Amino acid sequence: MIRHVTCNIDFLLGKDDQYLGDIFEGDGAEIRKDLEERKANGALKIGAEGCEGFDPVKGCPGHFKCKGCSCELTADYSLRTEGWCYLCDPNITLEELLSDKPIDDGKV
Repeated sequence: MIRHVTCNIDFLLGKDDQYLGDIFEGDGAEIRKDLEERKANGALKIGAEGCEGFDPVKGCPGHFKCKGCSCELTADYSLRTEGWCYLCDPNITLEELLSDKPIDDGKV
């Protein structure tokens, strides 16, 4: 499944109904109505289904595959060492994980 796709709604609205129907596998006229409604509600972008953290204004937040557990996560799960989630990060101690205090996000 493709999950990291961000497409500009204005770009899509510039395409004909046949194009919209083909890429979204549905009725192009209905898809156009949906896109116009999203735009009227302030959305600028549309993403693929399943994109965790997708923002209709900013788009896909970016994702990475953790070098420790191999989970695919949004960038905000990497607090200190790039490419590692906060649970697997070799530079975050167990004490920090168990503490009520926020983990310092000083990148290494």
